Amino acid sequence: MRSSALELRPIEYRFGSLAHIDGSASFSFGAELVTLAGVRGPSEVRIRDELTDKGTLEILFQPLGSPAALPATSLAASLRSLFSGIIRLGVYPRTLVQIHLQTCSVPLEPHRPPTEEENDKLLPPHPDAPISAPEKSALINASMAGLIDAGVECRATVTSVSLACLPRRKAKELRENRRAWRAGEVDVTKEDDEMDEGDEYMILLDPTPAELRWATSDHVFAFAFSGGSPQSPGQVLAELVFAESSGRTEWSKHKEVTSLAREAAQSVLSVLRQTCRKNATER
Repeated sequence: MRSSALELRPIEYRFGSLAHIDGSASFSFGAELVTLAGVRGPSEVRIRDELTDKGTLEILFQPLGSPAALPATSLAASLRSLFSGIIRLGVYPRTLVQIHLQTCSVPLEPHRPPTEEENDKLLPPHPDAPISAPEKSALINASMAGLIDAGVECRATVTSVSLACLPRRKAKELRENRRAWRAGEVDVTKEDDEMDEGDEYMILLDPTPAELRWATSDHVFAFAFSGGSPQSPGQVLAELVFAESSGRTEWSKHKEVTSLAREAAQSVLSVLRQTCRKNATER
C-alpha cells in the first residue's frame, strides 16, 4: 500500500523472459501492470526498408485483450521516434532492429472493485480506448530493458515515469483508501459534494486507474541518462527525450511535475542498474 503521493509501486525488471529471440525483458509496476518487450536484430532487412547509412527501427505494440487499433499504432510511432535517437542505428547499416511490445496485465478499472459477482464482469477494452499514462511509461521501460538484453548499442539509458494532478483532498482519499477499495469496502468513485473547483491540486506519482479518473491532467516523461552512477547525481546527465501530457496544467505546476519526474526516473534507473548487475553475476 502506498501512502505517499510521490511513491512508486514496487518496480521489477526481468531479463530473458522469452526464448528464441535476441533479447527480451519484462517491466512491472507492482503486480497490477506488467509489460513485455522482445527485441530482434540487428538482422536482415527487406530491400524496400533498407537504409544504406543506418539501421531500420520497427516497433510493434499489441495491447491486452484488443486488436492494435489507432492508439496502439500511434504509440508505436511515438516510441519509434524516441528510440531512433537513442539506438546507434548508424552502427548497423542495412539491418533491421525490431521491438515487439505487449501488455501482459493492467490494473482493474476504477469503477468496479474486484469483489463484484462473476456474472457482472468487466467488458473487454475497446480497441480505440486511449492507452493510460502508466502503461505507456511501463512500455518505455520494458523497451529499454529489452535493448540492453539484446546487446543493441545505445547512446544512453532511458527510464520513464507517469504522474497525475488531482484535487488535494481527493488525492489523499484515494491513496489512503486504495487497499479498502481493492477489498470492495469503499467506493472511490462516489461523488464528493464537498469538492469544488477552488481546491488545491496535488501531484501523484505512478497513478492508478481510480486516481486517473479524477485527474485534471496526466503526464508521461522519459529521460535519457548517461554518465556515472546514480549514487553520484552530479555526474549523471539527464536529458528529457519524451514528454506527453493530457489535460490542463498551469505552467508553474508543469515545471514542478517535470522536476519530480526526473527524480523518479532516476530511481527507476537505479533499479535497472541493480538488476543488470545481478543478471550479469548470475550468468
